[in-house]
Amino acid sequence: MSMTKYRHIREELQALQDNINVAVSKLADSSLSAAGVAAGEELVKTLNKVKSYIQKSEDAESVNFIISKLPLLYFQIPKIN
Repeated sequence: MSMTKYRHIREELQALQDNINVAVSKLADSSLSAAGVAAGEELVKTLNKVKSYIQKSEDAESVNFIISKLPLLYFQIPKIN
């Protein structure tokens, strides 16, 4: 049974994808420093790994815990410079 059947998880996955898209668009900025690009790429990789885990996990408790911590990752997106 996939976690994507639960409405709140589907909604969180959409928010996660939206944030990934924002981070990727920030990486397209040619004025980013090398450190900014590296940090942004790592953040995008991390967000994609989290998304993959949420999509595949059967453990609702751990998924809910991870979802509760996502704002900490989202907070890093504006720091890509």
